[in-house]
Amino acid sequence: MTLGQKLQELRQESRATQSQVAKELYVTRQTISRWEQDQALPSIETLNQIAHLYQTPLNTLVSDKNYNEQKNNKRINILALFGVILFNLIVGLAVFIVVISIVFSLWVTLIAFILSPFILYISTLSGLQSFALWQLISSVLLCIFGAVLIPFLYKGTVKVVNIINHYLGLNKN
Repeated sequence: MTLGQKLQELRQESRATQSQVAKELYVTRQTISRWEQDQALPSIETLNQIAHLYQTPLNTLVSDKNYNEQKNNKRINILALFGVILFNLIVGLAVFIVVISIVFSLWVTLIAFILSPFILYISTLSGLQSFALWQLISSVLLCIFGAVLIPFLYKGTVKVVNIINHYLGLNKN
């Protein structure tokens, strides 16, 4: 079945005239007629609009096969499916664990940096160590450094989470 025949059949099934379809697609009635008579071809953008108009997949319009036949011809390769699952379980899980561990350890380190003046204060008050000015200065600098790094680590964490979600979304398909 040619593209023109498919377009004519879809138009007739929807009980629309060539003029009505032309108005929807912002073309002339003669253009619709030329498409249906296989004298001209619509652009890919117009084909997409036609598919949307008739509520049919685009590949139904451009393929030689019927959409239902295409759907039924899909077969699952068991070995490929097993390979994908095994790859995702071994490699994907290993990478996931490593990345999550790194992000978690960075957050723990950042929190320790920020809390370092308080830890120094508590250890000095409890008598676990004696007071030293260089320790106070270094703990304050670590606290400032940790506070500056919070937005960067937050953006990095969001990016990692988005990448993981994207990867999982691809594997669902």
